Amino acid sequence: MKTILEIQDKKAKCNLFADFILQKFGINSATVIHIVDHNNFVVVNGYTNKKDILNMNEITTEFNKKYSQLVSPITHTIDLLDYGQEILPVNSIKSLIYLTSDNNSYHYSLVDKFKENKNSYLFDGVRTYEQLENTHRPSTSEFPHGYSMNQGRTLHYYSKYIGYNLMREVIGTKLSIELNTSKEKPIEFISVDWNEHDEKLESYVLDSFDFNFDKLNENIKKMDLSLEVTNPIEDFDFLKEKLELDPFI
Repeated sequence: MKTILEIQDKKAKCNLFADFILQKFGINSATVIHIVDHNNFVVVNGYTNKKDILNMNEITTEFNKKYSQLVSPITHTIDLLDYGQEILPVNSIKSLIYLTSDNNSYHYSLVDKFKENKNSYLFDGVRTYEQLENTHRPSTSEFPHGYSMNQGRTLHYYSKYIGYNLMREVIGTKLSIELNTSKEKPIEFISVDWNEHDEKLESYVLDSFDFNFDKLNENIKKMDLSLEVTNPIEDFDFLKEKLELDPFI
């Protein structure tokens, strides 16, 4: 992941700030950060199992300095985080993976927009960038940004890993997959293009992948999570690592 794009969308800035705060707690903590940008101030919601209270003013200053070339500065923050909470891990999550895109978190048409305009922004196919940016409605961060690994992020990344490897094997545009942390039956649901659960595809994926979540977590520790926001054109290389799969028949 090399290309860095200018961030022109408030939601993207919220996502970037959420991951920035998360990394102060550690991605292996039990933490969920939810950012709400009210234009004149930013609210930091969420919860964590960590007990040490962050100095949000110092973190905001550090964030503004680090990303001064990419985002407009955050001037005021309100810290509503709940510290020292007992948080259970998220054991199941459903993901939608785009099978025809360079970054399978996004539809290929959105990635083309990133490439064409050389900036990272929200595009919903209906409203223009100017219409989106000029609204006074609050903007919020979104999953997986601000979520630690055991709050569903690991399962989401592994779904992306599966999706990249299935691009050559299945016919379709969207993979709907629900993974869980069970070693006995890690797939709760899998389907291509919104069909019913595909037991044949489930069997194929179970035979082809090792579901080694610990290995994936070790790879994530080495990554700069900000690249998911600053470079939506590409994706982490280890998620795109190709397996030698038997043909899916």
